[in-house]
Amino acid sequence: MSRLGFVPLLEGESGANYFKGLPFDDTKEGKKKRNVFLQTEFTLYTCYINGLQEWPVKDYSALFEGWETLILHTKGNINDFRRLRLLINHFQNNAVWEKALEEYKAVEEKYCLYAIDKEGRLEDRKIAPICCSNRTKYYEAVLRKSIPRVETTKKFAKSGEIHMYDRPTRDEQYFIQISENLAIDVKKETKKRTKKKKVTIPANTDWKKIGQRMDKALQQNGYEPSYTERLKKLNLVPLKQQMEIEFSNLIHILGGLGAGKSTWMVTVTYELVTKKKIKVGFIESSVSNVLKRAEELRALGLRVATIIGKTDRRKHEQERLSSANLSIEDIANDNCFEDISSLCLVEALANDETISNDYPCQRLYRAKAKSTTLLCPMASHCGIYKQQSMLDQADIWIATPGSLLHSSIPKNLRKDNPSIYELFYEELDVVFADEADAIQKMFDEQFINDFSLLGDGGYLIEDSVRKVREAIHGFYEPGGEFITTYARKCDALADSARNLFQVILESPKLKRKLKSTVAFKYLWHQRVLNKVSELFSSEKEEHKFIEVLKTWNECPFREERAWRKHPGWLDKIEQFLDKEIDLYSFSGAPKVLRKHETVQVESEWRFYLWLCRLESSFAYITNNYPDLLSYVPELDLDLPSTMQKYSLLPHLPTPVLGYKYGYRLVEDTDKNRYVFKLVEYSTVGRTLLYRMPDLFMYCGESKGPGVVLLSGTTLAPLPTHYALPTSYSWLLTSNKKATSLEQKVLPLVDNTGKFIRISGQPLELREIALRQVAAQLPSLIEAEILSWNRERGVLLVSNSYDDSLTLIDDQYLEKQSWSFKSLTRKVTHPNVQITRSQLERVAKETDVLLAPISAMNRGVNLLGTDKNAKYGTAFFLSRPYPPPNDISYILSYLHSIVPNITQTIKRQGFVGKKALAELRRKCNTIFSTMYAKPDFWNGLSEFERLSLAWYLFVPIWQMIGRLVRGGVPARVTYIDKSYTSDSDVPSLLETWYQMFLPHKEKELFQDLYGPFIDSLEKLLQEEKSKKELEYHDQ
Repeated sequence: MSRLGFVPLLEGESGANYFKGLPFDDTKEGKKKRNVFLQTEFTLYTCYINGLQEWPVKDYSALFEGWETLILHTKGNINDFRRLRLLINHFQNNAVWEKALEEYKAVEEKYCLYAIDKEGRLEDRKIAPICCSNRTKYYEAVLRKSIPRVETTKKFAKSGEIHMYDRPTRDEQYFIQISENLAIDVKKETKKRTKKKKVTIPANTDWKKIGQRMDKALQQNGYEPSYTERLKKLNLVPLKQQMEIEFSNLIHILGGLGAGKSTWMVTVTYELVTKKKIKVGFIESSVSNVLKRAEELRALGLRVATIIGKTDRRKHEQERLSSANLSIEDIANDNCFEDISSLCLVEALANDETISNDYPCQRLYRAKAKSTTLLCPMASHCGIYKQQSMLDQADIWIATPGSLLHSSIPKNLRKDNPSIYELFYEELDVVFADEADAIQKMFDEQFINDFSLLGDGGYLIEDSVRKVREAIHGFYEPGGEFITTYARKCDALADSARNLFQVILESPKLKRKLKSTVAFKYLWHQRVLNKVSELFSSEKEEHKFIEVLKTWNECPFREERAWRKHPGWLDKIEQFLDKEIDLYSFSGAPKVLRKHETVQVESEWRFYLWLCRLESSFAYITNNYPDLLSYVPELDLDLPSTMQKYSLLPHLPTPVLGYKYGYRLVEDTDKNRYVFKLVEYSTVGRTLLYRMPDLFMYCGESKGPGVVLLSGTTLAPLPTHYALPTSYSWLLTSNKKATSLEQKVLPLVDNTGKFIRISGQPLELREIALRQVAAQLPSLIEAEILSWNRERGVLLVSNSYDDSLTLIDDQYLEKQSWSFKSLTRKVTHPNVQITRSQLERVAKETDVLLAPISAMNRGVNLLGTDKNAKYGTAFFLSRPYPPPNDISYILSYLHSIVPNITQTIKRQGFVGKKALAELRRKCNTIFSTMYAKPDFWNGLSEFERLSLAWYLFVPIWQMIGRLVRGGVPARVTYIDKSYTSDSDVPSLLETWYQMFLPHKEKELFQDLYGPFIDSLEKLLQEEKSKKELEYHDQ
């Protein structure tokens, strides 16, 4: 997806020849300079009409960062600047903006609308330019005109003719002939659907009456009726003075676990689709939930289309096909295969058995015209795109966060190639986000990714450098400056990567460090400076050397002017990097370290110095990639944080930390090699959830859908993880709540009588502890099953699939009288393991189920034959805890508190670039503190403990929700000794109570968390009594 750029949009208003009077020739280089001039002047015009003359013009680059509401305060039209950012996104790079400004100032003033005064501020010349004097009219039109998407000019492969495609990585070529009855014509013009202006449902709606209609539809389609009974128990309570639900903007609905949120969403959807004739979307947290929701809605006779990404399709298709005892009849009767098919018709016709997500549907060609790629005309019959071809006819669309944000309609189906997110915005009236607190976190995580950067297999750096060299081979521009510089930076990147990787491989200690934590250049810079302070005794020499390192950090190449004040040091650094001189000859520090310490410091410093070069080269290549495409448009690089990779980035704010790369080392044990990975953080992804009702209005689009946010855990006691930045207006309750929840602590002991701790233990000790727990569980499980009269079962909750595998290895849980299953991604123990697709079916006959907390704490209803919760007891075997230095955990926290930080910055009076700098400073301080500080519970401050406690509470409470479906009683037992505390620091259980204490009498908190708060209070009182009794016995 891409929208029309600034210059084509401008020329569409002015005509292609209007600006030819400017002092630029018609060569490619001249046109490029003219375009930069127009982009710069349009930026100045937008700032001028919005009253930013008092800002230094150099600071205007901050306007392209997506934080308009922070830096502008009340000044200016925010939508003007959002449009500016979309049309000329590359000016967010300060260096690019300053270079464009210099080029603008170099043009004779008589051609310009504006001048820059001595203080660097904008001033109107008040004299019309000598040519194109009416240009402000066209600039204003660009600010108001709708910005359309660009349509492809690619043509379709014709049926009956022989076509080919290549597999470059395997040096293979395939031939196909497309049958005429499989070819389709793409729509020449796509008409946008006219949405309802207002969609409402009365607050006093008779839900039971709708349920009767739904049950009738179920019976007509051969299903057992159930909605009338379920809706009898459901109540929707307004929390504000309102008589109807208006589905516009954001609607935040609270709903306790088991209150019927899913039932209510389906009921509302049925009413809206069948009575109001509107289109509805669902955002589901997993592919399994997408398939389940689709099955539920199709049973009601509604037309449903699912959107599942290519990688997930293949993964879930293989998982389903690998299920034990699967028959041909099972496959034929499983309607889900249509939703997850990875069948590519081109590959099938070509007998191409390559397993890859690199499908050839947009790169077919004919033998005599290889440079002209063609589109496959069979997309609507293809397994991969069949569901997308049905979107126009479907009443309901269902997507995961990944497919919503990263998938698009292929050019084979729509020439304008819109993203799925854009279509949700344009075509749907209402979108439901179930478990919204988890969904917002997943939206964030869609823009926190890692790439295999370099290693024995080549990967991103070597592949990108190779592709660039091939693309520019034999290409010479007039002047040659840009292409030559780009090629030189590519060579520097390849050289830096190879040398850096060699440093890592030669240092065992460095390898261990990079395997255990993510490295950031700015943190390594500080690490090196700290070591410098230890080495030098002379403050003067220390300061001098630190200045050299700071210069290298910013300018790690010989051509940089900054090195003029440090003569000779560049040669010294390069000698040190080439191992021609040692640490002391390089730094001038006295020899104070032992030999092995010196070797280690040399490795770390060389790693840091090469990393500076690598990151500088990589940043140049990434930032200037759009310019390179203007010379070689067919080039396709998989670079991070680029519009080419993430089409929605121009609509989103830049990262709260600024653009920073992280790096980690991963050992590929299967291939006996290491891979150096780049960790990329691109934006605040949750913005796309909260801005869905209006995100594209500044592009000239109409209003987006109303977004309904539901969850049982969005009412947070403090602003931290999972909290939503929007007020709640409705409460869903059920007449049939959980009447009884019992919690207890039961830490087990090992053979020596010591309590068994699992959380926080090194891997080897953790595995030993898990095996010891597994050996003692059977008697505890048997007692629980008997207490439920063998009518309900037991859930064993682990922290990960790896932990689950360790727990079943010794078969303590398998060799019992009760039936036992373990949830897994990949089946290695067929007798006991099941996959997610089998879970709800198999669980009905399973007494004991082992599952990781992350795999099924939301969206999974494990019901018995009585339609109530199948499992009555949960054993939490280990305390959940975020991994050390978990970046997604820290960023989730940062994104949750950003609204508070921005309000503080506004109150402090910061505006413009200073406001953005203050945001980055505050966020980087928090990030660095959380990243550097050990995540051990006892070392946290009170607020940090409370924040982490909420983060841990949510998945545990969601898992408890699996036990209380139908309002039945439940028991929870905490096995890991880590749930308790042996010091003055409050335990996790005590911190939970401390967290809820100020709110425990509030009605909403009782509605949502009452059973947990009450039973936790009872548990702590009992534990306190035990301790007092033990004390008196002593």
